[in-house]
Amino acid sequence: MPDTEYVEIEHECDNHAGNNEQPMATGQQLPLADHGSGITRAILRRWLYLVLLCCAGAMVLTILLPWWQHQRHYRRPTSRLALQRSIFLCDPRLGTVADMKRGHFHSGMGEEIAVVGADAVFYTDFSGRLHSRVDFSMPGDGTRLVPAGEHHAFLQPGITNRLAVMDQSGKVRWAMGGNSHTGRYAAGDLYGDGHTEFAVGWLTQHGGCLRLLDENGQLLWERPDPEAFFRNYAVVDVWQDGHHEIMYPERDRLVLLDSQGQTTGIIRLPFSLENYTLCPWPSAASAPVILTTHQNLLWFIGFDGRLLAQRYLPDDYYDSASFYASPVKLRAGEPPYFAVVLNNGQGRLLLYDPHGAIVHEEKLSVECSALFAIPSKHNLQTQDLLLCSEGMAWRLAAGKVRPIRWFELF
Repeated sequence: MPDTEYVEIEHECDNHAGNNEQPMATGQQLPLADHGSGITRAILRRWLYLVLLCCAGAMVLTILLPWWQHQRHYRRPTSRLALQRSIFLCDPRLGTVADMKRGHFHSGMGEEIAVVGADAVFYTDFSGRLHSRVDFSMPGDGTRLVPAGEHHAFLQPGITNRLAVMDQSGKVRWAMGGNSHTGRYAAGDLYGDGHTEFAVGWLTQHGGCLRLLDENGQLLWERPDPEAFFRNYAVVDVWQDGHHEIMYPERDRLVLLDSQGQTTGIIRLPFSLENYTLCPWPSAASAPVILTTHQNLLWFIGFDGRLLAQRYLPDDYYDSASFYASPVKLRAGEPPYFAVVLNNGQGRLLLYDPHGAIVHEEKLSVECSALFAIPSKHNLQTQDLLLCSEGMAWRLAAGKVRPIRWFELF
């Protein structure tokens, strides 16, 4: 009997288990352990797709941006203009020509051309005929003329820790050396008395400073500046009021100093300025403008920080150490063309027509150190270019105009 009862109890337990409404879960029927992890993976997958899409878009923009800039700023030329090159002045007594200036250098002589070589300076008329000659007592490559009316001087950079200045008779006026190092410099008539002052970035054992020297090399004042040695200075009449200021860029602004070294103005720029030069611009009357390169373009900026014009630069011309530019009236009855030389180990001459199209390109074997326009010897209504390159003074005159065929545009 006991055994019978035990069997019946087990049978009832089995029936009770079979009647349970909760099904038994097998391994294959188990739900996911974490439903939220699936959502997380889906979100991550979508973010990954979005990142890849953004990367692809950035790559496309990188490819299309130069093309867009090209289409926006490049003007398709309709003709090519040849420039005929001839020697303006060549004389073995000059040595290697490193600078040329146009100005009034002698009383009663009118406007002249000063061709500065390593050994001497020749003063000529616009046809290259010699007026006078001055030999240098300190010959050397890289000598440059510093204009200040009839009291102009000649600056001899020499090595990095020397700065020498010769007067207009070619005699050494002063020279500096020693333990300090001279950086970039600018010269001009800061006090309006017809004499030349020199603003020089200096690096001494105690730090950097900007020094102003008179025409005899005497220190007028000193302004502490840790970055003075590396700055690019200019002495210019910014406001066209007859008073000159010392100007230098500091990131995205121009700093102006008066003749006492005090800050008189700060001008905002559209971007950080590094290399620049001052050049004439047709729409700016007699005032020079700032010329620089930025993002494959030439930028012409006024002293008020306003953008005046842009010109497209082909290839890698924007990566240049220095540049020179000048408007030039090459053809009668037409607005001025614009010539630019960019230096980076060798020179590149670009000529823009009045609409901004490049109508002439020329490769120079060495860098250029001067470029400006003079009256043409064939037509008083036009101008020629004077170019200092390859150790010589060259004259560039307008030649033949050749129409561009349709397949040359592509």
